[in-house]
Amino acid sequence: MIRKFLLLVLGLIPFSGICQDDADYFNPRRIRYEDYIYHPDIRTAFFERNGQELSDPILLLGSSDQLRLHFDLLSNDIIDYSYRIQHCDPDWRPSLLSENDYLEGFYTDHITDYKHSLNTLTDYWHYQLDFPNAQMKPTISGNFLLIVYDSTDPDSIIISKRFYVVEQRVEIQPNIHRATIIEQRNSHQEADLKVTLRGLAVTSPYSDIKLVLLQNGNPNSRISNLKPNFATNELLEYNYEEGNVFEGGSEFRNFDIRTTRFLTQCIEKYTDDRNGRSLTAVLKKDISLASQRYSSNDDINGKFLNKIYESRDAKLEGDYIQVLFRLKADEAYTSGAVFVEGHFTDWRRDMPYRMDYQPDSGYYYKTLSVKQGYYDYRYSIEGKNKDNSVLETEGSHYETRNEYDIFVYWNETGVRYSRLIGYLKAFSGGF
Repeated sequence: MIRKFLLLVLGLIPFSGICQDDADYFNPRRIRYEDYIYHPDIRTAFFERNGQELSDPILLLGSSDQLRLHFDLLSNDIIDYSYRIQHCDPDWRPSLLSENDYLEGFYTDHITDYKHSLNTLTDYWHYQLDFPNAQMKPTISGNFLLIVYDSTDPDSIIISKRFYVVEQRVEIQPNIHRATIIEQRNSHQEADLKVTLRGLAVTSPYSDIKLVLLQNGNPNSRISNLKPNFATNELLEYNYEEGNVFEGGSEFRNFDIRTTRFLTQCIEKYTDDRNGRSLTAVLKKDISLASQRYSSNDDINGKFLNKIYESRDAKLEGDYIQVLFRLKADEAYTSGAVFVEGHFTDWRRDMPYRMDYQPDSGYYYKTLSVKQGYYDYRYSIEGKNKDNSVLETEGSHYETRNEYDIFVYWNETGVRYSRLIGYLKAFSGGF
């Protein structure tokens, strides 16, 4: 169903936006080994592969594939930015390798492709970078962090973005199905799988092979502690009833701000400020879906696309709009804080995306500044133990269509880093 939906949407659809509530939240001198924006004037930072919308930041080692990084600087003044690459281990900690161990070419380079916005209320510079390129390319597989910084101050970071370089050395056979445990059968999905090693000389699969699972690209959903419960020299099986289970959630909510000339299905109204320099899209009021039956609405699994109806070049002519989210709740949730989340927020559970509850109205509110486009989103709750759930805000169903990213790493004897020897995207739904 998602492929059918993409065919309908790709000619029309969106992208990502970032907002800031508190200037102290941004700290450009502390690297976070995750997708992160460190400066309040930087917005809409995202990767796409070879110009393919909705693609994932994954490269095949030795291929001609490229990633394209996009981001905006909300300013009339141009700033010179550079970038560097950090190799990381499977848990996104910096590896012990030096640049010459994993890069060919230069260790740093300038970003030279930038243009000013056209006919927008908000002035910005749009930057883009194609990577790998003639100046720099990775020579080994694994997890990587691309770091963008002010060229005049290497410690002044503005963006960090994760990407992967894969060797397809193993075969992955997924089986995403309804949870086995009775209490979770209606609400959760279970990810069992087999890994065929294809002749790789793995000494100890229980310690040398690491498996990582993600649902819809959300790092908060990560499962990485699974060990095979059956292993031979050629085959590893991961077949559990616990430990490999995800909340199914519901299909994502969405809003469409590809145009401000008319109201789309999800927009209640547009308002502007007195000087006409700012526009707010008021979304229709949302309610909790916890008590609702499963609905098979089409979505793009939490992603976004940067599109506008009036132009083919949304990256330069798309405007920034304030978007007001409202979630009905008769009283505040006692289980934790409520967040707006999706790929456009980098799935972050931080102050810029935390909703405020107003008991007089009985609603949670949040206003985010985003670029024109089409967005999937949902509401989640972070508990006191930092656990994340959509059970109370979105409901959860075993039928929900989700994407699952499966990564297989190998700590090969005598090699000082974890090779990423396999990757596969699997889909749930249609049970």
